[in-house]
Amino acid sequence: MVFDLKDSSDLPRIAEPFFMGLNATVEFTPVMNADDLKAGLGKMKL
Repeated sequence: MVFDLKDSSDLPRIAEPFFMGLNATVEFTPVMNADDLKAGLGKMKL
């Protein structure tokens, strides 16, 4: 499953139904595009 996670605080809302309803193991692998990378690098304090 691939989805756009706008805020990391949404993880419990997304993952919990899989844990509770399906007794599933859930693994998240964050990815970013070039715009995300540029924005993240812009937030770094050097």
